[in-house]
Amino acid sequence: MQAVFLDTDWLGPDISMDGIKALPLDWRFYPGTHPSELIERMAGARIAVGKYPPFTREAISALPDLELICVAATGTDCVDLEAAKEAGVTVCNAPGYSTFSVAQHVMLLMLTLSVNYAAEGSFYGYPVRELRGKTLGIVGFGNIGREVARLAMAFGMKILVAEHPDKPLRDALPLDEVLRASDYLTLHLPLKESTKHLIAERELALMKPTACLINTARGALIHERDLADALKEKRIGGAGLDVLSEEPPPPDHPLMEPGIPNLILTPHIAWSSREARQRLIKMVEQNIAAFLATSDQRSR
Repeated sequence: MQAVFLDTDWLGPDISMDGIKALPLDWRFYPGTHPSELIERMAGARIAVGKYPPFTREAISALPDLELICVAATGTDCVDLEAAKEAGVTVCNAPGYSTFSVAQHVMLLMLTLSVNYAAEGSFYGYPVRELRGKTLGIVGFGNIGREVARLAMAFGMKILVAEHPDKPLRDALPLDEVLRASDYLTLHLPLKESTKHLIAERELALMKPTACLINTARGALIHERDLADALKEKRIGGAGLDVLSEEPPPPDHPLMEPGIPNLILTPHIAWSSREARQRLIKMVEQNIAAFLATSDQRSR
């Protein structure tokens, strides 16, 4: 059975691929695959593994041998799920592999913002703030949101959980209430139509002028032009972002403008600890093994 791993470069040289390679498959590995190369490289393959190449309706319809798309990530944004369902192609992902890595990065961003005292060359311009006693608002209380809460409570922070836009949560508060009360606000939601631009001008206006916004989920959860304006006008205290709506950002991206105060940008690396990457590739291996076992049972 032919299988293709479309983009291995992002894994890094410190990750073992022995488990994947030991599977009873005829593998083809590529360091990276441009969307224009996907159909040609996938010809004849029944299994595809990838993190970035987009499996569009056009690509799926052009690959009649394809049976499994194994997304090497938590989200399935790169797959047209409706087209895959219509074609009978199984899609699997790797939820939870980066929980601890992302939660750690959230704390890094909060701690960095809390000690950003040299922003204007003055110790007292932005004094060091303790996290203890501060209120952390969490929007999205899945695995990562809960792990962030656990770490934040170890710092003595008070936790408020906001209502989920799509489903009820026990003991959750209305988002507006959480926005008004939070000293730090962290986002942990998938990007959907209901969550796009969840934080925009109206929501930013509800936040404290000293509050900081953290986003390690998806860039388009925030209206980035509105955030840039709020930071420049010092209507909120700061922002720490690991994700943007377009990556890499174009030169005219509103958050790439020079001189935006108290803004920390990291290049979508919150997920990337060595432990998380190794955990991810192990989950990919397990997903493929489960698919092969099911295929064997069907063929008997």
